[in-house]
Amino acid sequence: MRVITSGILSLAVALAAAPGAAARQAAAPSRKATVDVRLDATVAGQRLERGTYQVELVDGAEPVLVLSKNRREVARLRVDRKDLEFESPYDQVSYTTAEGGGREVVAITFKKGREAFVVSGLAQVANATEP
Repeated sequence: MRVITSGILSLAVALAAAPGAAARQAAAPSRKATVDVRLDATVAGQRLERGTYQVELVDGAEPVLVLSKNRREVARLRVDRKDLEFESPYDQVSYTTAEGGGREVVAITFKKGREAFVVSGLAQVANATEP
């Protein structure tokens, strides 16, 4: 009887703690950086003008990048992780040439990170080498 009571008590404590654990898991860690978009570009159909943007990665089961300019959200994108063979030396925006000759943002990397965050649905990452 004592073992059964102890087991029920342990289960009750675990169930009571579960909402707190779920809340901690929902509050996923995030990373922030400031990046310069040096070329007029689009990202997931949204136009980005040259300038400085704040980027926040909300990490979780499905990572999301939030781009803001002057504290105003410009784009919210679901991204996929791509492992890099090296540590990124700086925060970086990667582009590709879209149909019509325009530039499209395909990925963002964070300084000292070993992964790129690729905009979902895009297969390749092309690094911008232009100043």
